[in-house]
Order: sequence, then C-alpha cells, then structure tokens
Amino acid sequence: MGLIDFLRVAAKDPLGVGAVMPSSGLAVRRIVRCLPDQVRTVIEYGPGDGVITRQLLDRLPPDGRLLAIEANHDFYRRLLAIDDPRLTLVLGDAREARAYADREGFGPFDAAVSGIPFSMLSAAERESVVNATHELLSENGVFLVYQVSPLMRKPLKARFAVRTYFAPFNVPPYFIMRAAKDAGL
Repeated sequence: MGLIDFLRVAAKDPLGVGAVMPSSGLAVRRIVRCLPDQVRTVIEYGPGDGVITRQLLDRLPPDGRLLAIEANHDFYRRLLAIDDPRLTLVLGDAREARAYADREGFGPFDAAVSGIPFSMLSAAERESVVNATHELLSENGVFLVYQVSPLMRKPLKARFAVRTYFAPFNVPPYFIMRAAKDAGL
C-alpha cells in the first residue's frame, strides 16, 4: 500500500487507525527483533497495511501460524492480498481476540503484537485487552505493544515484566513495550 492510500484510509477512520503514517522499516525491524527466539504462533491486533504482518510471516517457521485481527474494512480488504497459508485474517475487534482464537483453532500464542490505538480505549478496555492477552499467551509468551506514547506501560506492568524501547526513526516515534509473562525479558 502506498503512502497516499494509507493516508486516505487513516483520514476516513481517524479514531480507529492508530497511525498517521505507515510504520518505518527501521521501526518494523525493531519490533520484530523483540519477538521470542522460537516463535511459532502469533496473534496480531490491528495489522493495518500489513507491513509488520509480512515481517512476522518472514520470521515464522514453515509450520508457524499467525492470527491477524483488523477492524478497518479498507485495511482488511488490502490484507486479503497476502497469500500465505500460515495467515488467518479476521475482520473484527481485538477486544474479541479470545473468541476469534477459539473459533479459528488457535492454542496458546508465543507472541502477541499490537499497534491498535489504545489511547482511544477506556482504561477498563485497555485492562481487559491486557488480561485477555495474558491468558492467550503461552507460559513464556511475549506481548509487544508499539505506540506513540508509553500509556500502556502501567496496564502492562500489572500482568507482565515490561521493558520499553524507543524507536526514534518513525513518524511519529514509537515506544515499543515488550511485556513478558516470565521474568526473562
């Protein structure tokens, strides 16, 4: 998806699209480097234009699986062009992740990746997504949250051990929060 197309989609859904520009290649690589070494199953909330989705698929083994949940109809239609049998794409809300994972036959995930605009959710909704994600992750699972502010640090710290990274080479810059279920960040 080109920049102009991305901006059109974002302008049509300013409360639902969590970015004003596509994620930079440097930011995407930084996010993907935060994944666990032996990642096989991933759930992605808000894949948007699919730039991170494609990198996640590149990182997964041939028998890996990725469940991507996108709420925006325009992004969803564009994501359908990704031709990879490991990808299961759902048009829906990340707050319903448990139901989608159950419906699509996914067990515990090694990682969850999210760029959804948590600032547009209430504190209770943010807490609910964090709690549901904690339950969806395997024992050593990791929840990666990339945002333009560190807003999610506090709710993540309630359930996870959190390490925060800064990705300055993005417009705007990202805070990448790596939230691990175990103490091995």
